[in-house]
Amino acid sequence: MTQPWPLVDAKWPVIGPPKSLAELLNRVEELDTRELTALAKRIGIRPPDVAGADEWPIVPEYSVDGRFVALVWDDPAEDAHWLRRSVTTPRPPA
Repeated sequence: MTQPWPLVDAKWPVIGPPKSLAELLNRVEELDTRELTALAKRIGIRPPDVAGADEWPIVPEYSVDGRFVALVWDDPAEDAHWLRRSVTTPRPPA
């Protein structure tokens, strides 16, 4: 299966600038767990220390049309952390 965008190596996905919010969300949605976790590490997202879902905003380069995409740790209590994406607008506080 061909990746929708190139990978620099097995850890760091390279995502070019999206042309629309829909394209950005589709790209994040298509990442597998390994790629999504690598993306989270690349932009400085760490899993929460306690159980519960916390949102961590993506850096501004991942904003489209005034909306920002956040990655959410679904189940921090599990050994394998799964991430999902959500849209936040306006920009979350720093």
